[in-house]
Amino acid sequence: MSPLSFCDFNPSQTKAIYELLAQTFDTSPTELEHFYYLLRKDFDDDGWPPSVYADRRFFSSLKQHFQAKYERAPIVACDLPSLLSRGGQKLVMIVAQDSLSRDPAPDKVRLGTPYAMHLKQCRQEIYHTRRYFRLIDVLLTHGYQVYLTDLYKIYVGGINLPKKDRERFRAVLKREIEVLEPQALITWGREATTAVEKLKTGREHCSYPHPAAPWAWAKLMGTKATQENVLAYWQNDLFERL
Repeated sequence: MSPLSFCDFNPSQTKAIYELLAQTFDTSPTELEHFYYLLRKDFDDDGWPPSVYADRRFFSSLKQHFQAKYERAPIVACDLPSLLSRGGQKLVMIVAQDSLSRDPAPDKVRLGTPYAMHLKQCRQEIYHTRRYFRLIDVLLTHGYQVYLTDLYKIYVGGINLPKKDRERFRAVLKREIEVLEPQALITWGREATTAVEKLKTGREHCSYPHPAAPWAWAKLMGTKATQENVLAYWQNDLFERL
């Protein structure tokens, strides 16, 4: 099996993604390069590396009343888009919902990646996130690069984002798709699925239940949603559609 690479963007992808994120958040391509370096450097390490944080200035809401809630929230998180590959050339995009976090960080923004795939423990040891990686690795071992991104790229302690901020993040997602031109879009869960459908990208869209919703997988498959059953269904169904 080919070795796993993390965020090995080509130069044009790097430039486009950094510029897009710098337009979305109060940051710069130089600062983003540093954040990605911190996330990348411990990719193959065992254990739990130090968390990566940005200052709260990182995000500004389009609604003033929400900005006050954001500044006071004990938990704020942002997952930066990531790219996983085992040397494949074809690109697919998996769209997650948001940057869910339970780690308090007053006055800071906890930075990570969708499903914490930058952490070896989460890819190999932690039960829930290991499930995500096993699904992703099916694509990697069949010659696909997998770009992971969140629909809503900021998570504020369980508080719903205002409509204007949600619309802004949907526009960012549309731009990501235009820039990266994935062969297909894959969504897990209703929120991400609905958002991608509304974008009308004209690209193949493969929609599935969220991996953390075994009851939805059981309904879809007509059988018990064991990890092996889900994995087999995912592989068979996905490659019929790609």
